[in-house]
Amino acid sequence: MNINCGKMYWLEDDNGKRFSNYYKWLSSNVFSIGEKDLINAEGENGYGFIDLQGNEVIECCYKQPVISSTDGLQGLCRVDTGLWGFVNNRGVTVIPFIYEDALPFSCELAAVKKNGRWGYINKRGEKIIDFQYRDGTCSFCNICGEERAIVRSKPYGVFPEKFFYIDKSNKKKSRDFDDYEYFDPNTGNRTILCDGKDLIIDKSGNDIKNK
Repeated sequence: MNINCGKMYWLEDDNGKRFSNYYKWLSSNVFSIGEKDLINAEGENGYGFIDLQGNEVIECCYKQPVISSTDGLQGLCRVDTGLWGFVNNRGVTVIPFIYEDALPFSCELAAVKKNGRWGYINKRGEKIIDFQYRDGTCSFCNICGEERAIVRSKPYGVFPEKFFYIDKSNKKKSRDFDDYEYFDPNTGNRTILCDGKDLIIDKSGNDIKNK
């Protein structure tokens, strides 16, 4: 089986006979998802997946290529609505397409944007942390055993905006800071910029020392 491309892409057998629809693009990589081997495809209405028999397994309707997610869920944006939701590795919608933006799941939570604000949901689509944070908010990550997210707060139009750590119960776990820089993956320490000075906080968000 070959992937043949010119202005369009398609699948053909060893005898050169086409057995798939035409696509704008087909990946040269094959993803093993569950019991199926799939190929990333771009159709007329967006990206999706086809199998090695040329069948469209995950509808080609997303703004970005669909990838195999290690945790089984992937955030995608539909071309027709511009809204984000989450599908599983079979292309089934698990969390509806109702969000303005979304980040990948990490530490069992995903940051999602609704009505201009960011909050966090679990894999059942339940709201865990209310929509209250601004653009620049990050996914949770495990920092040497501590699950933390960097969020950005302050009402719109109020400056300066500030960042800080929260835990999964939405409890603030660090001082406010203006920006953040170097992160040490071995210790979990992070360099932050606070009122024009470089400071260092540990994996929990506690101050360590001046840089």
